[in-house]
Amino acid sequence: MTMNRYSNSIQNGRLLVAVMFIFLSVNHLSAGDRQGTPPPTDKPAPGEANKTAAPTLTDVELPSKNIVRSNVRDPFVVPTRVIKPPPLPKKLPSPVPPAPQPIPAANVEARFSAYKDLVRGSLGGRNPEPSKLAPYLIEELTISGIFKTEEGFGAFITETATAKQQTFFARVGWSTHDGIIEDITPTGVKFKKIVKYNNGTVKQTEEFRALPLPNSK
Repeated sequence: MTMNRYSNSIQNGRLLVAVMFIFLSVNHLSAGDRQGTPPPTDKPAPGEANKTAAPTLTDVELPSKNIVRSNVRDPFVVPTRVIKPPPLPKKLPSPVPPAPQPIPAANVEARFSAYKDLVRGSLGGRNPEPSKLAPYLIEELTISGIFKTEEGFGAFITETATAKQQTFFARVGWSTHDGIIEDITPTGVKFKKIVKYNNGTVKQTEEFRALPLPNSK
């Protein structure tokens, strides 16, 4: 009975010593961590500073669902059946209309033929008597003299279109092939020239033919 109690006491003592040893060891390790172990830092270990961390699934930006891709073909449209509208024609610049040109006068023979028709028509009462200067152009007439009567001034006008070079006693109002005598003064004759253009327009200008001075060549 006494031996059993003694054995139990020894075992209890050994168990108590083991528990105390474990307790002291745990306290020693905790104190060492508080005093000698430096706190952890965020600095990378040597040799790994240049290493790039592999991206995780959360770091990758996924494409948005709202992105419109213009180069994505509609699966319901057959490319061969798409009809493109024809290209618009290029707008050409409007052509510049040519400048109107004066209608050239007929030759002398044609003008004399028309003059003779007017003379025959006047004899038959179909038209008034034409001016004796009607077959001639203003540029074919020269002023050789000025005279005065009770009715006013008149002019000696010589034609240069033919070899005869006839001289006529002209008055204000006489018409030429391309104009009319508008006025006669002591110094010359003023003509109104009528120019017809190929676009149907008519232009009137004034030309003054001066009486040559005496002894002038």
